[in-house]
Amino acid sequence: MKLRDKKVFKATLAGTMTAAILTASAVTAQPNDRADAASPQTQNVILFVGDGMGAAQRDAIRLATVGEKGNLAMDAMPYVGLIHTSSTVPVTDSAASATAYASGVKTYNGAIGMDADKKPVKTIMEYAKEKGKSTGVVTTSQVTDATGAAFGAHVEDRSKQSDIALQYLTKSKIDVILGGGEDFWYPAGNPGKFKDEPAEDPSEKSKGTQGNLVDKAKSLGYSYVSTKADLQKAKGGKLLGLFSNEEMFQQKPEGEGDIYNPVVSLPEMTQKSDRYAVQEQKKASS
Repeated sequence: MKLRDKKVFKATLAGTMTAAILTASAVTAQPNDRADAASPQTQNVILFVGDGMGAAQRDAIRLATVGEKGNLAMDAMPYVGLIHTSSTVPVTDSAASATAYASGVKTYNGAIGMDADKKPVKTIMEYAKEKGKSTGVVTTSQVTDATGAAFGAHVEDRSKQSDIALQYLTKSKIDVILGGGEDFWYPAGNPGKFKDEPAEDPSEKSKGTQGNLVDKAKSLGYSYVSTKADLQKAKGGKLLGLFSNEEMFQQKPEGEGDIYNPVVSLPEMTQKSDRYAVQEQKKASS
């Protein structure tokens, strides 16, 4: 998919959903801070980010799916809030806004885990890791795309997706990584599990700049999966799942509808990562 088309898709349909998962076993919540539906013992902390999704996009989704008088699942939540995550310029991109979510700093567009002076800033996922929690990134975009990357990497330019992948493995050491973007994990000429230049988008092909990162992940103890069956069978240890060349969706010309027919759906990936992280957390605390 052409980069320009990707931006349009994300901004208009919030089609990319990233779930940055921080597992925190048995964290006791204070009664005054607890949502009505929550239990006193919080098992997981999961941040869902609809890329490019503001109030207008949320209303559009509601009108298109459940109608003017209908309610989305998120409408049933006991609390709602608004946050301003502008960058150093008036129009924010997902890299700067995700860095604001992950680290609480204002920065320039394109920055991943960096402040406006291009200095690394610690992320909430890194704080969780220091506390012995399992962590994960799950997305329908590339796993190294800006929104998820800002929680687990530090690069000056969001385009350095192979650098981001390497940092996931060797720096932030994320436990569960599930989504698209296999092209950035294999060097040019090595198509991996998904062939180069597929008919649906001939521009997609392996373009990694850090060698064979799938082999690197395996050498570091990750299990690697690329199919739904393998994902379902995966048990224990760290997990890397890449299910497409780039994003897990394809955009067609305006008015013809977009294609979302992934190898594995977002709910399936999220459920697996949740169970996986809980299992690993129990092992770590036993």
